[in-house]
Amino acid sequence: MSAYTLITVPLSCLPVPVSLDASRLARIREATRPLPPISIQWEDGVYYIHDGRHRVAVARAHGKRTIKAYIPTEQLQALREA
Repeated sequence: MSAYTLITVPLSCLPVPVSLDASRLARIREATRPLPPISIQWEDGVYYIHDGRHRVAVARAHGKRTIKAYIPTEQLQALREA
């Protein structure tokens, strides 16, 4: 099992989700509590959203510039070197 580290990621670095469930997106938009962190991977110089595509879309729609994300700790060194 991997350990994960919580980081702050600029939304501009994440891919734009293409296929989203409209009803799920609406529920997330209406939520009054803060959105939980997403889960990402860093491979070959690119972020991949493992879990949280809808949260990324909602954060962008709300004008946010960053989002909290969990990334496998072993990928942090490669991310820092990029």
